[in-house]
Amino acid sequence: SVQELLAQGRFETLRHWLAEIPENLWPAAPRLFIIQANCEVAAGEDRAAIRWLETAWRHLRASGDLDGEAETLRILGHLCIWEGARERLRALAQDVAPRLETFPPAARARVLELLARAAEVEGDLPGAERTYRDALATAQASGVPHADITPRRYLASLLGMMGRFTEAEGLFDEVIAGYRRIGGTHEEAHVRVHLALLLSSLGRYDEADQHLAAVAAAQPVVPCRVLHGNLLIARGIVAARRLLARPAEDLLREALEPGRPSYRYLIDRLPAQIELSLLLASREPNEARRLAAAALEAAARLGPFWHARALLAFGIVTQSAATCAEAAGAFDILDLAHWQVLALILAADMPDGALEPLRQEAVAALRSLKTDETWGFLLAQAGPARLTPFRDDPEAGPRIAGVLALAPAEPPLLLTVRCLGRFEVIRGGVALGADAWPRSAPRRLLQYLV
Repeated sequence: SVQELLAQGRFETLRHWLAEIPENLWPAAPRLFIIQANCEVAAGEDRAAIRWLETAWRHLRASGDLDGEAETLRILGHLCIWEGARERLRALAQDVAPRLETFPPAARARVLELLARAAEVEGDLPGAERTYRDALATAQASGVPHADITPRRYLASLLGMMGRFTEAEGLFDEVIAGYRRIGGTHEEAHVRVHLALLLSSLGRYDEADQHLAAVAAAQPVVPCRVLHGNLLIARGIVAARRLLARPAEDLLREALEPGRPSYRYLIDRLPAQIELSLLLASREPNEARRLAAAALEAAARLGPFWHARALLAFGIVTQSAATCAEAAGAFDILDLAHWQVLALILAADMPDGALEPLRQEAVAALRSLKTDETWGFLLAQAGPARLTPFRDDPEAGPRIAGVLALAPAEPPLLLTVRCLGRFEVIRGGVALGADAWPRSAPRRLLQYLV
């Protein structure tokens, strides 16, 4: 079927097939416009995709094809989210919501998915979860094979954002299994990228790398520019979280080059800007501040969660405890306790944040944490050194001590020697300058031996 070909990433097959059908016949079969739009999305031609989708929507709505209209709206919703077009997404949701019950079950599930994504972007995370679960139940009850895969996929992403990592991982695994059953190599690869980022946020880097390696292996048979950009950014983010500064910087700088597939959509560009700004904060503070400011300026277009993420990054880069505390407040409004606590811990660790009121606020937030997975997130994101000062708290202290006892030993710093071009010795991703050598003779001897 067409849906299976799309899931497999066989866009060239679809393009050749469409080329055999005269365009003047397409209005009689308006779902052809949807197929063309999907091919344009894969090629990174979002504006062309939107034009095809709007044409499809006009014909499908006039013909009463509710199933086709629902699919058109779902893809339009994706593009609105990727580009940060919140107003357009809101308008789509407001237009279709009153007609929800007129759609047949499988189509209604896709409309519910669109409404859930719109609620997520607006910051109504509990409402988004309820609507995703409604979409999932409706898809399962529809009797249409595999209709439940996409609502399950986006519910997994939402739960990961909300700090319910175990649930999210389980759902992602189910989605990957579902795509594998239908040979959906293309969509499976996209899901593996998201799962890799989730695992890396918990410090499970080896597992994240395995998923990214599987995506890299699938790339030659999946000609999707969006996937290529996603993989490049994910590799950079995971390398940064592993503290591999040089390869992470190279990957993220490449991702942020205008014209790259990874640069095209705001939903991809913004995380790369945030991660690179944090990576450069100590070495290139001016560039880091520029990147963080650009991310903060654009982040509201993706919704309050990403605005809070960008605000926290700007606070870290500018070493402002007040800005980090402001980000904590934004996370609190969203009821994201794990991000709120992280922001407060980072604020308390800054030179202007070592104030008793701020420390007390961080302690209170730490005491409120209940699940082990949240503590695992904090350990990976904040590091043992930032958690250690809170070990003396009678309530949070025992939990912190337990988490620190499980912290992996610091890996030895990787030493790399570059001989082609300028001779360089790189330790832990950072090139050693002249001040790292007490005398020049050892450096010359190493150069000679290598």
